[in-house]
Amino acid sequence: MFNQTLVVYAGIGMRAALAVGLNILIARWFGPEQFGVYQFFLSVVIFFQALFGESFDVSVVKFFAEDHARGEGQEYNVVGNAIMVRLFLAVPITLIGLLAAADISELFFSSANYALVIRLGLIAAFLVAFNSLFLSLLQARMKFVMRSLLFPLANFIRTITIPLLIISGLLNIESLMWQYVAATLASGMVGFWFVRKDIARARINLPRLREFVNFSKWSAGSYFVFIISTSLAVPVLAYYHNTELSGYYGAAVSIVLVVEMLIGAVMVVQLPKLSSAPEPDKLRQYVLRSLRILAVIVLLLLPVLLVARPLVVFIYGAEFAAIDGVFQLLLLGVLVSLLSHPLSQVFYALNLPHLTFFTALAATVIWGLCVLLLVPGQGLIGAGIAMLVSRVSTALIIAYLIWRKLWSVQAQSG
Repeated sequence: MFNQTLVVYAGIGMRAALAVGLNILIARWFGPEQFGVYQFFLSVVIFFQALFGESFDVSVVKFFAEDHARGEGQEYNVVGNAIMVRLFLAVPITLIGLLAAADISELFFSSANYALVIRLGLIAAFLVAFNSLFLSLLQARMKFVMRSLLFPLANFIRTITIPLLIISGLLNIESLMWQYVAATLASGMVGFWFVRKDIARARINLPRLREFVNFSKWSAGSYFVFIISTSLAVPVLAYYHNTELSGYYGAAVSIVLVVEMLIGAVMVVQLPKLSSAPEPDKLRQYVLRSLRILAVIVLLLLPVLLVARPLVVFIYGAEFAAIDGVFQLLLLGVLVSLLSHPLSQVFYALNLPHLTFFTALAATVIWGLCVLLLVPGQGLIGAGIAMLVSRVSTALIIAYLIWRKLWSVQAQSG
């Protein structure tokens, strides 16, 4: 697992590095306020790509890997059902959003300035949702090298086309949003090429679809509610304060993204393996082994908290020095998640996906309450505290549930 995790993390790390580099460039070039607008666009993309289908990827990988292992060709029902679910959710919501974007912008922000941001965010989310399906098929087949090469492709395209925008004099926030859409479309076409045979054989099977949806309602729901707490802080800050604070928060999030991506790398590799070997003894061994490895990584990353201000100034410049406090809070929260979140996939292996959903729901409710109490008065620091409390709560709940299902007397006797 270690070598495969390194391969996956190489792709995820490259994507994160390119994303952080682009965010640094945009933040330095346009300043906190305009950067906040761009972060609002990214928040729309993240939120709706989860709603449109990325939240179903866990189910796609699990069911495809199980069916493929049987060798009966039933995995193509999974592909067809996943496509149908995406189209069913994405098409009507995208059309409604495109038509009502100006009204939505006026309703929440008393201004029509965010209408284009919402429209382009929805289009990008639609494309990203299908890109994630292509990547999940490669993951289910354990083609981790190919997945790692494709994962950062959109950000690579965005990076190499930045000089063209500068030379042509078209570098502005609007052109950067259009660039994001175009790069996502281009990378999606490449991803489609590598899974075209699976897509061509896709079938819709209604009994299998009901099973898929029944399982996915928990995995998708847990992913979606988790996305609420991780992506809505930017628009919440814009709503209660201004886009400048949103830009500051987005800049802090961009730095901790590298560690966040490590969590994703571990989960990408372990899900198909756990799905194919769900015996309790093996799961207990996996939890203990993973916990030791993750604890070492966390200890190695803790000193970063001590150099927060010089690190922030080095990356973004003195204009962003004020984000050192929220950066420390966010990084501490991500380190807590690194210890706990990958272990939650044990629930999928035990066919208890509802536990993941209720864990994420509890954490998101806690985040929402903290936001309501802290963000209006405390602003940036309040948003950081809300995220930290949410992640610590999640870790405690996951630890208790894993102990309950694998180590308690009742679990042992079962």
